[in-house]
Parts: sequence; C-alpha cells; structure tokens
Amino acid sequence: MVDYLETRPEVDAAKIALMGISLGGYLAPRAAAFEHRLAACIANDGMFSCQFGEIGRKLFQGRASEEELNRPGYMEKAIEAVMAKHTGVRWSIENGMFTHRADSIHELVRKTEPYTLEGVAHQVQCPTLVCEAENDHFFAERPAAAL
Repeated sequence: MVDYLETRPEVDAAKIALMGISLGGYLAPRAAAFEHRLAACIANDGMFSCQFGEIGRKLFQGRASEEELNRPGYMEKAIEAVMAKHTGVRWSIENGMFTHRADSIHELVRKTEPYTLEGVAHQVQCPTLVCEAENDHFFAERPAAAL
C-alpha cells in the first residue's frame, strides 16, 4: 500500500497514516511494526491481542474455575449459552468464525491464538494513537493493555 501511495502525486509520502478499526485495531499496529515509512498509526479500538480464547476467559472470569475453562467443550457450551441471550456476542462470534473460516468456537479460539503483538509491539516506530470506545463490552480495557 505504501509503495503505491508513494507513486501518487497528490500524496505526501512523509505524512502517510494507517488507521485500523475493529480487528484493524490489532492489524494496524502489527503492520506499523514492519512498515517504518508510516508517519502515524491509529488503532480504534486498540488491541494488544485479539485471541478469542483470552476474550472468553475474561468473559467467564470469576464465574468458572480454571479447571472448568480448560475442560473440553466447557467454554464452547458456555459461550453458546451467552450467544443465545446476547445478540452482540452472537454477532461477534459468528463474524469471527466467518472471518477466520472456523467451523466451531473451539476452532475460532485455536485460529486466533497467534493474534498477539507479543514480541512485535516494540518494533512500532511511528507515533501511535490507541483509541478506546466508551462502554465497549467486548474489548474493554484492551486499549490500555496495548500501551
């Protein structure tokens, strides 16, 4: 993308910014870690990781023991029960399964395990704005963890 933008006469190559929204709040900083020609990066909502397993663990924190969370099928059944009552959770899981081509919640969790900036975040060189949506019930506190 930056290579192309640098060929455009109307673009000031020294002022190219990258903004990521939703999953892009993870992907934009990841791209900025490797693309050092960016003048700025905006992550809205910013996420250090977007691992569905981690999100599920946080959702059930204090409601289930670590042993229960690690029991095969427990988290999948628990998340399905939440999905039946909350359309936003259902949309997030179903959209995540569609996006990652996962046939089950378990597969979605497995496929998103690599989605972390661990070992990469320190390579971001440009100024970065990390946004947090007010009252975000899915990614609350994720932007603070991204810093």
